[in-house]
Amino acid sequence: MKPDRFDTLTRAFAQTRLSHFTRRRVLQAGAGAWVGLSAAFLHARQQTAMAQPVTALLPPKVVGPLSECNSLVIVRNQLSGALVTLFVGSERVGGGIASWSSERFALDVPLKPGDLVVATQAIGTVTSDPSIPVQVQAAPTDMGSAYVDVDSLIYECGECARVVGAVPGATVRFTEGTTIRGEATAVSGVAWSVGIDPPPDRNDVLEVRQIACGVEGPARALPIDIAPGWANEAFAAPYIPKPLYACMRSVPVAGVIDGAQVTIDRSTQDSRELCFDASELEVGRLLPLVEGEQVTVRQAFARCNITSDTSPAITVSAAEQLPVPVVMAPLCEGANRVGLHNLIPGAVVRLFEGDDLLGDGEAADSFDVFTVRPLSAGSYVSAQQRLCDDLWSEQSASVRVDDTPTVLNPPKFAAPLVACASVVRVESVWPGSIVTIWSRTTGMPRSDEYFVVRDTPDDIPVSPALTAGEEIFAVALICTERLESEVVTVRPLADIEYGSPKVLSLLFDEDTEIFISRIVPGAYVDVSINGVWRYTAVATDLLTSDDELAYVDVPVPEKLRTGDEVVARQRICDVTTDPSSAVIVRPKRPIIITESPLPDGRVGKPYSVQLEVDHGVAPFSWDRSRLPAGIELDRDTGEIAGTPTEAGEFRISLDVTDSGTPAARSDTKHLKLRIKEAAAETEDETYNLYLARQPVYEGHIPYLARFPWADDGSSGTLLGVSLNSAWPGLHFVKPGWTTAECDNPAAVVRLAPGGSLTAAEMTELFGAETPALPIVFLACAEATPTLHVHDYIPIRITYRPN
Repeated sequence: MKPDRFDTLTRAFAQTRLSHFTRRRVLQAGAGAWVGLSAAFLHARQQTAMAQPVTALLPPKVVGPLSECNSLVIVRNQLSGALVTLFVGSERVGGGIASWSSERFALDVPLKPGDLVVATQAIGTVTSDPSIPVQVQAAPTDMGSAYVDVDSLIYECGECARVVGAVPGATVRFTEGTTIRGEATAVSGVAWSVGIDPPPDRNDVLEVRQIACGVEGPARALPIDIAPGWANEAFAAPYIPKPLYACMRSVPVAGVIDGAQVTIDRSTQDSRELCFDASELEVGRLLPLVEGEQVTVRQAFARCNITSDTSPAITVSAAEQLPVPVVMAPLCEGANRVGLHNLIPGAVVRLFEGDDLLGDGEAADSFDVFTVRPLSAGSYVSAQQRLCDDLWSEQSASVRVDDTPTVLNPPKFAAPLVACASVVRVESVWPGSIVTIWSRTTGMPRSDEYFVVRDTPDDIPVSPALTAGEEIFAVALICTERLESEVVTVRPLADIEYGSPKVLSLLFDEDTEIFISRIVPGAYVDVSINGVWRYTAVATDLLTSDDELAYVDVPVPEKLRTGDEVVARQRICDVTTDPSSAVIVRPKRPIIITESPLPDGRVGKPYSVQLEVDHGVAPFSWDRSRLPAGIELDRDTGEIAGTPTEAGEFRISLDVTDSGTPAARSDTKHLKLRIKEAAAETEDETYNLYLARQPVYEGHIPYLARFPWADDGSSGTLLGVSLNSAWPGLHFVKPGWTTAECDNPAAVVRLAPGGSLTAAEMTELFGAETPALPIVFLACAEATPTLHVHDYIPIRITYRPN
């Protein structure tokens, strides 16, 4: 069996064993929306922080990029109540008491190009080491083409939007004519939730521009779209997607329409209102949740009198059973950042290297990256988190710190770089790397540090947006190594031949993605369904390396429906293209999902297999080409059954037709069937089973496979498992354990290169010396001297078929 034949199968199995996570921004309820934390509350937070025993503090993080235009600096991961101090060299340039794990601090001293800004945090007499320095950019010398844009849709009656691609520290401003409708500071080049007051009307001519260090950039006209809910479309209630725990000071909210006003209702506190510029955010900086209280959310476009229902109530749970953090793998020697997920924003996070306390910090998001001292090869890193007093979560599974890989590839850009793009895609980067985008033209960084989670391409925001003629390169920090990409010159938009994007013409009922192509790399793509613009994504990937236009798969959470009309447009610089040609969503035709080959049969032995069909309209009718003698197809049920009387290899053509109107639809599939000669004495057989690598979510790289790979009713007995000496050792996970415990000898059975599982080990793993098939194999691979990661690892299976 070739690896690619069962890759989909093993990934399907992996979904039952591994949980996905997403990065989600924490919206600070108060940062531009409201200022409601009293001095008494801040003093209480400081006293609470000082009352907890603190022996070591992790360095906070200065959020970049920064420019000489900054008058504010965002600092993350400090404890609420800590004293944060900003420095350039030994000079204090700003700071204050933190009320949250992501805080804006005013600068007392103007920044200069080339300054290196660091921060410390202090609780009582304990002070952290300085953060990783962030180099200050110079302000652009030419603002003539310094456009900014929004990465959220602006609806009539929408109350806010998110502006991207600004010079760090610039003021971004919405205007209609000479009237200012809203403005905010883009502290790190992105302006979160810029309020629009009054909310726009469809006839408004709304523009956005930036003012950097007093110099104004060009205006960019923004389309104002019809609000969802005005086209006989349901304005669904938002919802709370995660459990809530006592002492949390954040609430996750999902299912929000861009620009809607969200209300968080609590049974023990006053309601809180704030505007959302994205569909899913985590609202932080709240008063602590109380065990047993009820929390609901709702959304509205107040000016248009469009209001959703209230979400189902979530009851706040006790804080004793907090989720356990997960340390992201791999880690390697000399690395000084550790990524964690499964965090609660606002929770105190404690990191360990072996038994040594690395320090305490505070989570600013459900996925976060903490700065630590350089890690030692062979040590193990773990973490835990706390919300209330001393109620800590269990300590996480430990992740081993590996040696520095001996073979490393430099990063590279996945698509051409085009003027006005505020996002670039970088690929060929080792998981756990820190990637930063730099300008060779200015000698300054153009992005914040980006922590690479997986060995797949990543989209990295840049600020300000790219400028034509600028020379850009990417830097990847891997362990103690620094690797640079080739330098790429940014192309002017005028050099790119583009027009309206193209929507894939084959869209079907219940599809959850829309494939859109012919997009300028870095452009934003908006998707309209039935006349209402609903979704936005940025395109940064190419179909082939020879292309210069990009594509994107736009997620559709609500699923497409038969008859939906889909169009798309793209936005970049000061251009918004005309909508694409409309594509009508089709009903799904029936699809025969039974896989080839069919289960083997044997002469003289009863045979039966049920053909399976997906989609289409029941009832179905079946037809076929010639079947082996003794076997018939039930044309109504799709069952192939009988007692074969002839042996051989048969190629069968199967047809299924549904009962759809106005026209029935059909599908044809060719399947192979082998009928063996009448059974003599059963012989043992061997098979090379390929274990497929799965995404890394919990410390170690998991490998997964099933034998037999097809769920076809085949049966038999597993007799042995062995591993060729050319492959790395495997740690097979015992029942009841996960790949997060692969370092625990009690959780795994090791299969050494060139070795075989013993009868006792077979019993430990599968419950018997010769267990019945089918069997799922889940394992972790041992690190090789080069830390090379294999996509597939074969094991030799010995079995006896029934």
